[in-house]
Amino acid sequence: MGTKSKYTPEFLKKIEYLASLGYPQRKIEEVLGLSQDSLSVSRAKDRIRHGKEGKIVKAFTRAREKFIARHLKNIDKAAYDKDWRASKYLLSITEHRNFSERQQLELSGADGNPVEVQIVKKYKQKK
Repeated sequence: MGTKSKYTPEFLKKIEYLASLGYPQRKIEEVLGLSQDSLSVSRAKDRIRHGKEGKIVKAFTRAREKFIARHLKNIDKAAYDKDWRASKYLLSITEHRNFSERQQLELSGADGNPVEVQIVKKYKQKK
């Protein structure tokens, strides 16, 4: 029989709550008295063993959904009384795949021609 897991339902609720507030994983470990990277290791093992159905994986998924929903709601209410820019910024850095502003940079040479590139190799002379 294996050792009893420290990830009880109550402990997972604490993790989920802190993550839903946007705490980074290292800060959650610190607040809950876990050693550095122990949550990362446990989360990875949970994902390997149980996939998306793992208890730790589900707790972080629910937390991220709550975090996003709260900030999207804030943006939605911006016209009335909130400063939506803070939520926009948080979403752009934490959920950058979905909420970042896309920028594209194109370079060209004179008159729209391609940029000329020259590669120079330096060799050391043998003495």
